Amino acid sequence: MTMEQKERYSLSIITPIYNLQEYLDRCIQSILAQKYSDFELILVDDGSTDRSAEIIDSYAEHDKRIKAIHKANGGVSSARNKGLEVARGEWVFFCDGDDELYEDSLETMMSKTIGHDIDFVMFGYETYDENNEKKYSIPDRIEALLTPDEGLRYMFRPRYYKYWGFGCTKLFRRECISKYNLRFAENIYFNEDRLFCVQYLCAMSGSVYLTTTPLYKYFERNNSAMCSLKTQFNEKALTELDAYALMLRDMQACGKSEELIMLCKKNYLSSIRVIRHMARRFRVSDPSVMKKLRHAKYHDIGLRSYIIIRLRKLKPKFLCKCSL
Repeated sequence: MTMEQKERYSLSIITPIYNLQEYLDRCIQSILAQKYSDFELILVDDGSTDRSAEIIDSYAEHDKRIKAIHKANGGVSSARNKGLEVARGEWVFFCDGDDELYEDSLETMMSKTIGHDIDFVMFGYETYDENNEKKYSIPDRIEALLTPDEGLRYMFRPRYYKYWGFGCTKLFRRECISKYNLRFAENIYFNEDRLFCVQYLCAMSGSVYLTTTPLYKYFERNNSAMCSLKTQFNEKALTELDAYALMLRDMQACGKSEELIMLCKKNYLSSIRVIRHMARRFRVSDPSVMKKLRHAKYHDIGLRSYIIIRLRKLKPKFLCKCSL
């Protein structure tokens, strides 16, 4: 038996880490306490300057399922990609180092992979603030089997949840990731999770299992990239538009329906409006910012699609039959 065969697990959990020493123990312990144990935990230290590297080395010394990887700082996408290079599980799950799992999370999510030719599992989540107070959850409990196109629709028109684009609330089949050499875009800092999910859904051929049962405990931190946008303009937010441009390119390349293309464009346009509002709010004077917003609206979305989306919003009954 080869070393690789000895190290095969049903699930690879990839956790990117950057300066998370105050959260790491709670996160890792919530994983190690799972009822389901057939997993490897890949902890990727992305050039931390605190005690994070020391902490993950200590865990790796005491549990053979844990791999501690150290690399120069390159961002969360770079860390996840590094984890994908060494992953050996049949399934892949991305868990952020400052979040947690519930006691039966892994057992429940892995149970959804059985039968029906499942390639993708989407599961529910709850959000908490830094004081561990629950901020968001839903009462609906839905179980559904979807086609890849129906899964794509959830990426742009969420039901039951405010947002389905998180990479951390999904199970991906590693064979599909490897076959199509899928990776997180390391030059995109906002919307990179949804981009990866969309590219995966475009590549996969099996079914999607959707459950709204909360299996992931997501913490909203005051120092997160999203929260920072409330106090200052971050030019990296413009990469959200690059993510949408790539989604459109890939969906069009694989022949997705006009309905799905339009849903993506509507989300794209909403993102342009939000970023433009932020730029005005913080009085951004750099002309390249406004130029990129105009380019995205007229070039990537297209003038005709832009007009249809705007008119549908103003006169939905009159234009209900408009198409791209």
